[in-house]
Amino acid sequence: MLEIGKPESNIFYKFIHFFADRLFRPIGRLIFSKEEWDYFVESIENAMKISEIKPFFNKHGFNVKFLEKRFFGLIHLIVLEKIE
Repeated sequence: MLEIGKPESNIFYKFIHFFADRLFRPIGRLIFSKEEWDYFVESIENAMKISEIKPFFNKHGFNVKFLEKRFFGLIHLIVLEKIE
């Protein structure tokens, strides 16, 4: 799974959110539709931190086999296995 992640640092998260929501919004809406860009910003707002992923998936019947953060925690690479 390739997933948008929320950085562990709240300062860095606020910095990224500010750029996506305020500075890049006009450009994003030109390249994509308003709905697509708004969905992207909403995805950033609702993303999980890497520390939240294992408990979340374990609760829902999955074992996390591989978990790696990329780009300062903005992207998560996840391999899951269904618990039988």
